[in-house]
Amino acid sequence: PIPVLSSSSSSSGQPVDVSNARPGQKVVRGQDWDWGDELVGPGALGIILKVDYRRQCALVRWEPEGTKGTCRIGKDGKHDIEVVVCRYSAFVGLRVCRSETWGWGDAVVVSGSLGKIERVLDNQTVLVRWDCSGTRTSGYIGKDGKFDLKTPPNTTVDASIASVGLKVCRCDAWEWGDDIAAPGAIGEILQVDGEKQIVIVQWESGMKSACRIGRDGKYDLQIPPDCIVTWKAAPPPTPSM
Repeated sequence: PIPVLSSSSSSSGQPVDVSNARPGQKVVRGQDWDWGDELVGPGALGIILKVDYRRQCALVRWEPEGTKGTCRIGKDGKHDIEVVVCRYSAFVGLRVCRSETWGWGDAVVVSGSLGKIERVLDNQTVLVRWDCSGTRTSGYIGKDGKFDLKTPPNTTVDASIASVGLKVCRCDAWEWGDDIAAPGAIGEILQVDGEKQIVIVQWESGMKSACRIGRDGKYDLQIPPDCIVTWKAAPPPTPSM
């Protein structure tokens, strides 16, 4: 199945602070927002461009106008922005890690472990093989409203997973500037040329570009990180209050 990624403008309720802020992260206005609606309207989606960890601030570009503004991520005890819930449909070969709602403890899979989905089952679960031990476990991807897995950072898109319809973003090795694809922008693979080891990607901006998936030893793309892994179009988890 073609993976689906949704970055709706609904908040997870988790404030952005120095412990989780990173360039490319998608955000919405948070509980301490007190800058009115003129700069950023309710429900507007933003992308963090730069993080000043010492000053506890982040530079955010807001859609769709592209307005930029500095937001507090702990400065003076205030948090202007919150993390957005993203979801990514499971497929065989997808790299995963434990989500914040992992419910199985550390006995089999310790925090930070990476694994790969080997099977996607019809009952909204997957079979994952974990790198650390080679152990296979089940993971919930919507069953009983539970979501055990998320996409880890730095999952490079190579020829083994590149496919038409795959949702991608630029990786740290991206060399083509921000005009085609800004940090955090999502694209969709339209064509795959396995022989030349390139793909054609259409970005949120509407622009298209050729991206490397191994050509000359270079990789331009990754799977969007920190997305809840779901079964087909299962809704993201509702945060507990």
